[in-house]
Amino acid sequence: MNNANQELQILIEKLDAIVDEIKQVLVSTRFVSSIKKEDQFFLSKKTDLDAKTRILVKIDKYKKLRADAHYPHNSELEVTSLMDIFTITEILIKKLSEGKSSSEYVDNGFFNSFSDITHKIESLIA
Repeated sequence: MNNANQELQILIEKLDAIVDEIKQVLVSTRFVSSIKKEDQFFLSKKTDLDAKTRILVKIDKYKKLRADAHYPHNSELEVTSLMDIFTITEILIKKLSEGKSSSEYVDNGFFNSFSDITHKIESLIA
C-alpha cells in the first residue's frame, strides 16, 4: 500500500465514526414530515424512499463495503460512498431548514447535532 493510499485509509477510518454519528442522529430523530404527511422530501422520482431512509441504506452499504476493506479497489468506492452519504445528508438538512417545520428540528437539537458533525469533519479534513 503506497503512502497516499495509507493516508486515505486513515482518513476513511476516522470518517467511520462520523458516519456512525450521522446514523445515530437520523435514527433518533422523529421526522415531522413522516408524522404530519406534509412536505414529504423525495430525492428521486424513481423510488418511494425518503431521504432519511436513503441515507441509512447508503450507510449500511458503506459499512458492508468497509467490511471488505482488504480489496485494494474499494478505496475509491468507499470515497464515492462517503461523498454520497454527505451530499444527501446536506440536501436533507437544507430542505428541512427551509421547511415549515424547521423550528421543531431546532427545538429537538437536530441542527445542532449536524453542526457538531460538520465541525468534526472540517477538523479531520483540515
